[in-house]
Formats: sequence, C-alpha cells, structure tokens
Amino acid sequence: MQEMTSLSNIPGCRGDGMSLHSLFLFFILFIFIYGWKVTDILDLILLTSIFLIFYVFVLLRARLSRQIVFILAILYGLSLYAFLIIALNGTSELQFAMRSARSLINFGGGVALVYLYHRQHKEEFVKQLISHLFIAILLHGVLIIAMYLVDDFRNVIYQLTSAHSIVNNNYPFMNGLRITGLTYGLASTSVLQMFGILLMPAMLYYWGKSMLKNSLIVLGTVIILLSITLAGNSGLLLSILLLPFVSLMTFSRQRVLGVILKSIKISVPSIIVIVLSQSVLSFMPDQFHRYTIEKVGEVGEVFTNSGETSTTITLMDMYHLPNNVTVFLFGSGELGRGEAGNTPSDVGWIRWIFAVGIFGSVIMVIPYLYAMWKALGLRSKQRCLSVLTFAILIGSFLLHFKEVGLYNRNAWSVQSVLISACLFVYNHKNLKEDQIEGESTL
Repeated sequence: MQEMTSLSNIPGCRGDGMSLHSLFLFFILFIFIYGWKVTDILDLILLTSIFLIFYVFVLLRARLSRQIVFILAILYGLSLYAFLIIALNGTSELQFAMRSARSLINFGGGVALVYLYHRQHKEEFVKQLISHLFIAILLHGVLIIAMYLVDDFRNVIYQLTSAHSIVNNNYPFMNGLRITGLTYGLASTSVLQMFGILLMPAMLYYWGKSMLKNSLIVLGTVIILLSITLAGNSGLLLSILLLPFVSLMTFSRQRVLGVILKSIKISVPSIIVIVLSQSVLSFMPDQFHRYTIEKVGEVGEVFTNSGETSTTITLMDMYHLPNNVTVFLFGSGELGRGEAGNTPSDVGWIRWIFAVGIFGSVIMVIPYLYAMWKALGLRSKQRCLSVLTFAILIGSFLLHFKEVGLYNRNAWSVQSVLISACLFVYNHKNLKEDQIEGESTL
C-alpha cells in the first residue's frame, strides 16, 4: 500500500483526537468487526467491506503495495480453487467457497480502512487504531454481559441478528448460559474477545500516563475477561498462554526498568479494580456460579491434569483423515459434513482437509504465515503492532486445533486491519519507531 498521499485532500481526514471524523471511523471499524447478518445474503461486514473498497480504491484510486497484492492474489486463488472443487464434485454445499470469497473481500476492506486511519491520524494511526480496537471489543464485552443479565435484551439482540437460526441450538446457548453477542460463535467469540486482553499491554504502553487512565484500562480488561467467560473457555485458555508473551515482547531490553516502574504504577489501580470486580461478581445470578465458574475450572485442569479434560478427550476422537485419497489431497468441497466427506469432527484442520484437501489447506495458511513473517520483521520498527499482530494470528491458529478458527468473519476483520497496518508500516521506511509510537510512557 504505497503512495498514500492522495488522501491528504479528503475533507475530514485531518486532525487529531476523537473528532467527528475519528468517531465515524470508529463506528465503521465496529461494524466491520461485529456487523451481523441481516439476511442469509445481506451481511453488514461484507457490505462495509464493499463500501470501503469502492470508496478508497475506486473513487480515491489508492494504490496497493506488492505485499497486499500477494495476499489478495492468494485469497483470490483460494476462492477459485474452492469453487472448482465444488464444481468437479457436484457438491451443493457452498459454505467453504463462500467463506473464501468473503475473506478476500473482507481483507480488501481492512486494507481500505487502514488507509483511512492513516490519513486521519497520520503518524499516530497505529496508536489510534489499537485504542479503537480495544474500545470496540470492550463495548461488545459490555453488550455480552448485558445480554447475560437481561433475558429480554438478549432476545431482542438475537432477533436482530437471527442468531437462533444460525448458532447450534445447544442447551447453554438456548438458556442464556453462553452468549454470542452480535456474533454467531461461542468458542470463536471467546477468542475474538481474547484479542482485547492481548491489546492491554499496548494500551498501557500508549495511554497509561496516569493512575486514572491505568485504572480505566485495567477495568476495561476485566470487563472483556468477564465477557470471555460468558462466551467460552477457549479465549480464557489462549489469553493465559499468549498474554505473558505479548507483555514481555512488547517492551525492549533497554526499557526493563521502565517496565518495572510501569508494573508498580498499575498495581494500585489493579488492586482497586480487582476488589471492585469481586464485589460485582457477588451480585451475579446463581447460574453464573453454578455453570460459568465451574466451566472456567476446566481451564485449570489443562495445566494440572496433564492437559486431559472432557473437552480434550472428546477432541482426540475427532482427529481422523479421509479414506479417499482424492479427497485427502484435493478435498470434496464440503466442510466435513456432507456425504462426500462426512466426518463427525469439529476440528478446523480436519474439516479443511475434507473440504479442500492438503493442497487447498496449504494455500489457506500461506496468508497467515506470510503475515506473521512480516509482522515479526517489524519488531525493531513498530514493536507493539508487530507483537500484537503475531500473537493474534497465532491465537486463531491454535483455535483451529479445536474448531474452525481461521478466516472466521469477525476475527478475520481484526486480523485484516492489523495485517494491513503492518504492511503499511513495512512500506514506509521513513516512519521510524519513535515517529509512530511517540514518547514512551514508561
């Protein structure tokens, strides 16, 4: 995404702070991440992506970098491959092919959105983008909690999103024990909310300049954490695994003393927030203590019981490959649910092999691996963005060992803007770390 100067003349794409235009960008970002399906075809995330692509690349004639074109080309090739496999197998299920096409359009929308963020916030666009991502996830966390506590409100949201006709109608979902919010997943939604936990170190890095700001960031993180537990345990487990990595890698060795001082600085508000949170939890309904807390305990079993839990034992039975060599190599076009590749498995890697085979699966992971490689290459230049993007991509990779975790519509929106931001910084060698990040608050 080179030659970004053309946006400098766009009305409203100048200025700092939460201006009207900045608020509008935040609104677009929120819908880009959490937009719901109005009908089976009318998807707000898809429509937002198309609008952004048309506005930025057709009306404004923005140009793309070679790195962006490479990812788009891979996603386009994947879409063609998926439709070809469907045609050759005579499969009526279009889910996988439509997912591939949607991922292509969604990524283009993410590129366009980052384009606009840069022209609105200039050298501070990464800082603003990260804060907007955190606030968007926080607001959705508040929504999840409200839906959990108020049955009528939950029913209104589910009617709006038509969740009951899309989400598996299992007992926890139907009885309000697990909440999807504006999304259509449970474990995948918990991982999506987990992205907010990984954003906390960057928020403290950029915005933690006072006890009040630290307290607000910690409080927001606690709210996001609670929303994770109300959606599923996968996000909680991954946050335990990935947050230490993000925290340690966000800061350079030269700032170790600053990290220590920062830890001391946030300890007081953290204690206050935790105490207040304990008081709030005491007012939660009985079902929270009987079901949610009990399910959270299963996360501890992963570390104390050699990784054996009821979930992991069930998952082990889901790891099996197609007996048909052709399906194994090239797939059947179906996500492991139809006759051509029927398998009682939820595991993302297994379902992918049944859908597009080993060959198609390799194509699908290329954009992720390429993005992780580019993100790691930015650590000396843009540490927060580099580490955060890498960790969030790894999070979806790990979820894929449990269920389909890659190219999920909501998570891929977050990943698209982070990948695009990384590639933007990568192509602007004149933007040094101190220019992008500003003075360290440590």
